[in-house]
Amino acid sequence: MFTGVATAIITPFKNGEIDIKSLEKIVQFQIDNKISAICPCGTTGEIATLTIDEYKKVIETVVKIAKGKAFILAGVGGNDTAKVIKNIDIATKCGADGVLCVMPYYNKPSQDGLIAHFSEISSNSSLPIMLYNVPSRTVTDISDDTIARLAAKCKNIVALKDASGNLERVALLRQKLKENNVNNFKIYSGDDITTLAYIAMGAVGLISVASNIIPKQCEEMVTLCLEQNFEKARILQDKYAKLFDAMFIDTNPAPVKFALSKLGFCDNELRLPLVKMNEKCEEIVEKTLKECNLL
Repeated sequence: MFTGVATAIITPFKNGEIDIKSLEKIVQFQIDNKISAICPCGTTGEIATLTIDEYKKVIETVVKIAKGKAFILAGVGGNDTAKVIKNIDIATKCGADGVLCVMPYYNKPSQDGLIAHFSEISSNSSLPIMLYNVPSRTVTDISDDTIARLAAKCKNIVALKDASGNLERVALLRQKLKENNVNNFKIYSGDDITTLAYIAMGAVGLISVASNIIPKQCEEMVTLCLEQNFEKARILQDKYAKLFDAMFIDTNPAPVKFALSKLGFCDNELRLPLVKMNEKCEEIVEKTLKECNLL
């Protein structure tokens, strides 16, 4: 895996189709700002409403621009194990460096079901796998014991993106991993606002939404944290805390797509059932961009 920041990039649309030119522009902006990794086709990339052909097109575009310049962590997750495996095959053939697998949503599997699901995925992947825990969207919350068991059993399950907001998780999970003789398993914050706390307790990076807009600043904040310079990191956190919060004023990726449209990167278009933010939310995001001297 990587240390630093992975941008969970949006999938830009124009008139209902993927806007490849805007996607290329967004990816190049990330590379120019020295981002550590790019995560296409995650939650922020609206993977749930992409067709197989669209999915492949997005991964191919990111690989074309970013391969060898940033770690490419392709979102492959879903609630159908067989479909996830097909996505992994596509991502692998396209040239991704690793895959991000969200907890199965809607099906609501037990912890034994999660072990069976991810074990099957592991046995069908030649790429390293990062688990993605986001119970606010999936309902399912993977336990520390299940993570440790999977990491001990499946050598290519090597990381966790945690967006639970549970600040105890890093400390307790690290202990559970030690008990299961698992070394070098990496933990990442799944929310911009919890980055400092997660890294202070042993995480190694961030999977970010805000870095769609401020990749350089997010990388600097995480680098300072990894260097144990939390005092300077807090200065950046305080500067952009309102922006981190504004990116979740409505369902992700509606706020970040609106922000990127205001900055001239793409159209403000989402795919149903997601819709644009209301006028009040747009005013808040636009005001925040101006307060952060980004607009």
